[in-house]
Amino acid sequence: MHYALCIILLVWATTAVGQNTNVRLRELEEFLRQQPHGLQFTQKNDLDNGYIRYDWHAQIDTMTMSRQQLMNAFITLREAFASTRKEATESYMYEYHKDGKDTINYSVAFSNDDREMENHRSGNHIFYFDVHEAANFRYDHPPFGHYYHFCEEPRGIAEEEQKPFDIAAFEAQIEPALKSMMTLQGAKSYPVYWQHDKEYVDSTGSDGLPLYGGRLPDDPQPGVTTGTHYFIPVQHQAEPLVQQIDSLAYDYVNRHPEQPYKFTRIPIILRIDNRLGYVDKGIFHTENGDIVESDLHPYTDAESTKYNLRCYQDDDGLHILSLTTKGVLFVPKGFQKMKRWVNGKYTLTIDH
Repeated sequence: MHYALCIILLVWATTAVGQNTNVRLRELEEFLRQQPHGLQFTQKNDLDNGYIRYDWHAQIDTMTMSRQQLMNAFITLREAFASTRKEATESYMYEYHKDGKDTINYSVAFSNDDREMENHRSGNHIFYFDVHEAANFRYDHPPFGHYYHFCEEPRGIAEEEQKPFDIAAFEAQIEPALKSMMTLQGAKSYPVYWQHDKEYVDSTGSDGLPLYGGRLPDDPQPGVTTGTHYFIPVQHQAEPLVQQIDSLAYDYVNRHPEQPYKFTRIPIILRIDNRLGYVDKGIFHTENGDIVESDLHPYTDAESTKYNLRCYQDDDGLHILSLTTKGVLFVPKGFQKMKRWVNGKYTLTIDH
């Protein structure tokens, strides 16, 4: 079958559609959450502008879906975008199907003021910038399609009210869940101390997990990381434990728009390959295991104190890291059984 849907570019004189009023996109994202790769969500508050940014990502993967499942997903996406574009400031829909190959591109954008809205094109893919909300789905033949939606909402905090991320208050918020986890059979917790001086160079990435580009920066900067490593053995289900932490962490960031943070929820727990010693991120190639991080650049803010809450799985069980870092964060390879690490020299913990 050979057919093409005409390109539709429409401009509507409508009022702004905020994050909490776009019901159709919320329904679509609930559908995508149930697909094989689920839905990734990020909420970021960097205090460099007047808004909090929300992002949703999802993959539609032909490797894990039958042709019929794929067609059902396309129908759901098409109907959602067709419905949503009626409220959009600008929208774009394009499809081309021939000989089992598909090209699909849907976009909607919502503007919250009267400025001229500029769209950006890359082949058949249109991106929207300078708007407060936009969504896009792109599929170019097999193997997968990508859904992306962002929304920017006013923060409502004056500049003089802004504060640093309160590490102590956040740790107090998640403490009840961690204490409950430590009552599980075989669960342990212990303090960690990881240090690398400016002179320490790991140009191969062999001493640390492939985070922040896989190695220390080419212009080495020192870093000292302290915190607590919580370990829960593999016989206990990891997903509900992480969900408890996730829920408490999200409650905290939502109650503190005056503090900088990045909150991430992905539908898996990143797994460490014990044999190869690296994090298998799968399609979540930009993620490093953080649930919450205080939103500061890992290299340029070398003198600042940063916080990270991370979760990983390996063959032994679940590892939760609550970390405070001054300088550049560097997680040593094999940290799962490593209590102290200084410039490549380490002290092991008792085996899990």
